[in-house]
Amino acid sequence: MLLPLKAHPTNKNRAIRLQATLHIQAGAVHVDYYLSGDLSTLHVPPPCIPRFRDGLWQDTCFELFVGPLGTRTYREFNISPSGAWAIYDFSDWRQAAPPTINWAKRADCAPQLQLNNTASGLQVSVRISSVALQGIAYKSLQCGVSAVLAQNNAERTRSFWALAHYEVQPDFHDRRGFVAYLEGELGKAT
Repeated sequence: MLLPLKAHPTNKNRAIRLQATLHIQAGAVHVDYYLSGDLSTLHVPPPCIPRFRDGLWQDTCFELFVGPLGTRTYREFNISPSGAWAIYDFSDWRQAAPPTINWAKRADCAPQLQLNNTASGLQVSVRISSVALQGIAYKSLQCGVSAVLAQNNAERTRSFWALAHYEVQPDFHDRRGFVAYLEGELGKAT
């Protein structure tokens, strides 16, 4: 099922449409983003060696938030079309959790990324491995699917996309926006 992502009301660029799909397969989370419209307005960072990097949201970046149903904890995944990535853990809304895993030193946790130009636009496929999901192996998860899209202009004007927006300013960490649900064995290969 296609999940429509909505631009935050502050978005000025209405030239792009964004949808996503989300599912679990073999203990991993798969999310596909489908962009259509005037993609010439979109800035896509050039490819780099896949590595952990902070601040990806300052350019085009795809994000996934995963939290066990009935808890306040969640994990954030940031994936740049360049191949750079980041993972963060939170104990509550924007409260960084004490680090139990040094994600920056765990290349085996890097999300797998594939970009495909299609007749209707761009497909960004992301696979979050069972290794990157360790510690949140619950059967029911709330998910926030979101993206920051930077325009192809000197200012890199950004628009913020999510399944739902509830605040005057964009806030992907707002748990009310985690409106997609996953059921299944997470973090365990089958």
